[in-house]
Parts: sequence; structure tokens; C-alpha cells
Amino acid sequence: MLKKLFGKLMTGKGPDFTVRNTKVCHIGGYELRFTLPGNVYMPGTPRDALPSQVNLKSDYFEPYSTEKLNRTFIQVAFEWWAYKGTIVQGDLGQLGKLCLTMDVNKIESHSSVKKDDLDSFTQYLKEDYWRYYEAEDGVNQEVRRRFAKNGMDPDDVPSQFLVQIPNEYTQEKINGVTWLSYSLTGEGTAGLRNSYYWAVPLSDDYYLTVSFDMTFEQGDKDDRLHRMLDDARRIMSAVELRE
Repeated sequence: MLKKLFGKLMTGKGPDFTVRNTKVCHIGGYELRFTLPGNVYMPGTPRDALPSQVNLKSDYFEPYSTEKLNRTFIQVAFEWWAYKGTIVQGDLGQLGKLCLTMDVNKIESHSSVKKDDLDSFTQYLKEDYWRYYEAEDGVNQEVRRRFAKNGMDPDDVPSQFLVQIPNEYTQEKINGVTWLSYSLTGEGTAGLRNSYYWAVPLSDDYYLTVSFDMTFEQGDKDDRLHRMLDDARRIMSAVELRE
């Protein structure tokens, strides 16, 4: 008990799991149900209205989709939590933030993903991340070229300036559904955040992601990362996807 209390003093308050807010979204022939804890960050700030239903037919999906980084998607859930310290505070009055997003993503037409074949889905994700970040015109290669123009060996670019793409994909069964879990460092803002994903194909053309972005301001990053990842896993354990 003392260890648990001391840990929260050092890593910040974070989500309040005594509060349970259940949400439901219908995606094609699926029902997505999840429960979010309380103590959200900036509770008085209005959130963007997100759809409670997504049609997986291309003619209906495309007009409402967004393109960002390597994905075309419709966002169906968003929330974030601040880890505010009792004594130590960061520049923005917190020790770090945990941000949750749930997105329905389009699978590119050149792929050979099969809904019930996680091996084909894993290969798709590997190729997609490599193509976006490490191919000749990829984001990381552009960074290496910029450093090379300044006389630096492109193979010696400090890691904090590059996005570290997933090197491991793990299958996890959660509430009867097998998900792929993987992580990136620096997605969107190189070197400044850790992103943990759970993903599952919904069809040969679409997949669902649940992602948690973790950013840090003060203190021991490893301690805060472990705490945030524990909280992310606890939130993920309440995600139910039923066909």
C-alpha cells in the first residue's frame, strides 16, 4: 500500500478509476464498447463531436476521413489525462500526459490483408511504417539528409531526431478478441513521446487502432512511463469489440 501511494506521489495523480464513463460506437457490423476513467485533463474544455457510428463502405467512409502521418482514418474516441504532482510540477503544471485515441483506419488498396489473418496484417503494418519513415522519400531519411547537408554522417543522427518504428508486434487476447500490440517513439514529434498501439483488422479494407500517447515534463521518465503504461493497459482491458 505504501509503495502504491508513494508511486502516485512520484508519478502524479493521473486517471481516476473509481469513475467509469462507458461509451459505445457502432463500426460497420461491430459494436465497440469501452469505459474511460475520470479526472480528465481540462474537463471544462469542449471536446470535438465524434461519430457514434461509422459506415465501412468506401463511398461513406472517404468523405469523413482524415489523412495524418501514414494513415487515413475516422476518429471515434479521444480523451486525455494529466499526471499532476503533489510537490514537483512541470512547466505546464503537470508531470506528464496520457492521450487516448481510437481510430478506424483505411487499409491501402495495394495490400493483401485478410481479416482473419493476423500475419498478413502484421506484414502490412511493418511495410506501411517502413515505407512512411525509412524508404528513400521517408520522414527519417529526410532528417538524415538534412543532417548530412550540415556535414554530419547520416548514420550518426541522434535518435531523438528520428521516429523509432515498431520492431516487435505481439498478439494479445482482450475480451475475446486478438489484437496486435506495438509501440513507436517520436511519432508526430520526434523524440518527445512514446506511443503504444493495439490494432485489429475489421475487414480486408479497414482496421481499428486504440493508441496511447505519453509525454513527459518532469522527473524520472522511466517511472512515469511504467505508470502510464499500466494505466493504458487498464483502460485497454475494458475495451470490447463484438461482431
